[in-house]
Amino acid sequence: MLLDYLHVNRIEIDLDVTSRKRLFEEIADIASRNHSPGEAQLMLPLTSECVCETLNQRERLGSTGIGHGIMLPHGRIKDLPEPIISVVRLKSPIEYDVPDQVQIWLAVCLLVPENANEAHLNLLAELAALLNNAEFVSALKETETSFEIMRLFSSA
Repeated sequence: MLLDYLHVNRIEIDLDVTSRKRLFEEIADIASRNHSPGEAQLMLPLTSECVCETLNQRERLGSTGIGHGIMLPHGRIKDLPEPIISVVRLKSPIEYDVPDQVQIWLAVCLLVPENANEAHLNLLAELAALLNNAEFVSALKETETSFEIMRLFSSA
């Protein structure tokens, strides 16, 4: 279940960036956060630099844009104990090299343990299906808080 890997402190709404480089740096910072106080702590063996490099390496293989202004950057991280999902909605769309030429307004990042091949593919497929659901995407555009995004993922 996607919600098992998404935590409210890894969701940003109205992030103000103007370039892909800055977007990946921000996603890396967000994805490398530990859980919020009060949650069970998952001590992550990663830094934002490690995440950023992983995402950039994957992006060099081809754009992770999936259309309609949405991108799904993803990668594998050595010693990561479990998958991590983070969600970033931009304040203003940015130019990005994607097949449909629609500016990016949403990035959903997936990080998985290095050897989690099946989990990686299954989670990517689940996220892609969800992000191709017009009703879900429309609701994502309208949310005002990180908690509302969590609620959307929990009901998906």
